[in-house]
Amino acid sequence: MKNELSPSWLQLDNSTIEVCREIEEQGGIINEEQEKRLASLVLSTKTKVFNLCTYLDSRDAEIEFIKERIRLAKEYLDGLVKKRQDLLDGAKFIMERSGLSKVEGDMGRKITLRKSTSVIVEIGVDHLPLQFVNTNPKPDKVAIKKAIESGQIVEGCSLVENKNVNY
Repeated sequence: MKNELSPSWLQLDNSTIEVCREIEEQGGIINEEQEKRLASLVLSTKTKVFNLCTYLDSRDAEIEFIKERIRLAKEYLDGLVKKRQDLLDGAKFIMERSGLSKVEGDMGRKITLRKSTSVIVEIGVDHLPLQFVNTNPKPDKVAIKKAIESGQIVEGCSLVENKNVNY
């Protein structure tokens, strides 16, 4: 996927560097022409920041739109799955009542009942031997952060300061 934004959107361009060098050579004194050029460059930067924020707003709107479409598609899918199961349950009910294990239709299509075995666990997981318990341990990062912030040493863990971009 092509990156739509160039990192140059906030970099100093040659004319900004040129004006800054001129001002430096003049001992930090800005003349009227340089002031106009700098004002123009600042406005250009403000426009770039405004445009970037507007672009990000449109991406946020697109993300929300897609999330809503996914939610609606999931609702639709759930309805299809439920309808399918209702049809299978209905066929099972009729076949059991009729004493049938197989019903054949046109073109070799058929519906059959088959026996299967499933496990019903009637006790709590804490009463089962460990060999019958799935475990998926993962660090509790919230608790670790609180402990470290309160001065505790948590071996193998540390806090890292991140910088996040907001607009």
